Amino acid sequence: MTTKLDGQIQPRNWRGMFAYNLPVAGAYLLFMPIGIVLQGIYATHYGIALSAIATVFFISRIFDAVTDPVIGYVADLTRAKGINRKWWIGIGGIGLVISGYFLYAPPEQISINYFMFWSLSFYLSWTIFDISHYAWGTELTKDPAARVKIFSIRGSMVYVGAISFYVLPVLPIFETTEFTPETLKYAVSIAGIYMLPALLIAMFFVPSGEFIHSGKKESIVAMFKSVLTNKPFVIYVAIYMLTGIGGGIWISLTFIVFNSYYGIGESIALIYFLGSVVGMCGLPFWLWLSNKFGKKISWSFAQCINIVCFAIPLFVVPGEYAFVFLLISTIGIFFSEGCRQGVLPSLLADIVDYGTWKFGEDKAASYFALNTLLQKMSIGIGAGFGLMLLSWFGFDPATTKVGDEDARLAVQLAFCVVPMIVVAVSLLFLSQMRITARHSEIIRKRLALRAKRSSLA
Repeated sequence: MTTKLDGQIQPRNWRGMFAYNLPVAGAYLLFMPIGIVLQGIYATHYGIALSAIATVFFISRIFDAVTDPVIGYVADLTRAKGINRKWWIGIGGIGLVISGYFLYAPPEQISINYFMFWSLSFYLSWTIFDISHYAWGTELTKDPAARVKIFSIRGSMVYVGAISFYVLPVLPIFETTEFTPETLKYAVSIAGIYMLPALLIAMFFVPSGEFIHSGKKESIVAMFKSVLTNKPFVIYVAIYMLTGIGGGIWISLTFIVFNSYYGIGESIALIYFLGSVVGMCGLPFWLWLSNKFGKKISWSFAQCINIVCFAIPLFVVPGEYAFVFLLISTIGIFFSEGCRQGVLPSLLADIVDYGTWKFGEDKAASYFALNTLLQKMSIGIGAGFGLMLLSWFGFDPATTKVGDEDARLAVQLAFCVVPMIVVAVSLLFLSQMRITARHSEIIRKRLALRAKRSSLA
């Protein structure tokens, strides 16, 4: 067994932590449109049918099912050969800018094939960037406190990217505060200008981290076997899948429901902006809660917040007070998102350490590849199912009028009831999670002892 140690970030090295996370803001500025408003823009402004958009979502996730674990396996394989994570991050970041341009600034006449091709290109670039960046963060430190700090800062950069996108429509250069094709063009232009220097700073001013390699070459099948026999990870998978499906339904339908049914399309940017600000400000709370009560309790609390916020629109009808209650609901969901951004990557890193200790091989990229796959697949399943539900009940964003009673049942079922049930079921699996701070500390000490023996051998 060999340990590659190319330098690590110290617990108080805030400059290094921020440098590592700089590209994330640009990446999420590019990612936010495809997750929230792109389906509405393509349906409303480019005439793509909801059923066709749903098909693209499903096919994209099938594509991810193949590419995510393959990218994770190859990234770990090249890391073992001495090629660090930075080069993969650079390739993925540049790919995001290129594919994002064609996806967000399309010609006036586009086909479903155009939408499909550039969606797949975008998700492939996202997979390369996101998996490599998360795996790199796991290798930068084994210190639990520093690890939570690193991923909390990463979460803050996610919100910086999101807020940068949400604030665009309210700028005076636009004639309306609604999200439009012009908004997307500005988003990809700003992200492209920002991304290159951010990538260069991260690649040249942040250490490569520590990588543990057993010295034996494993097939992708063997990788799957070792990862999927990690019991804490299997439980994590079940929780994450259910959470992603519920969140995917909500994310994909928010723009359509708020705009077409509640008639507050001009306020969506403001709602998302305020929600992101609250989410970013809430990161210290989740850091405190995690350190005080543990990551399991933090995640459970976040799930309960989501269930309550999903339920709020059940009692909201279009009218004078709709904006206020929908704002409260959205802010609550964005606040709970701070747990996923700051706490969950640290929990998964602890699970990676457990796998490294048990199987003798650092497969951080493979774990985060599957995590990324779960996120996109579950959100895609949720998004497609939510869109299909609206379509089945006759909800058409192009013809539905504000307060249409025929659309109310579709909104209640797809936007509220189904996400509530799915996330509630995830709490049953969360109760079985056994990785604690004490377990993580023991594993970390054993890994350090193993690395020391390896260096002396």
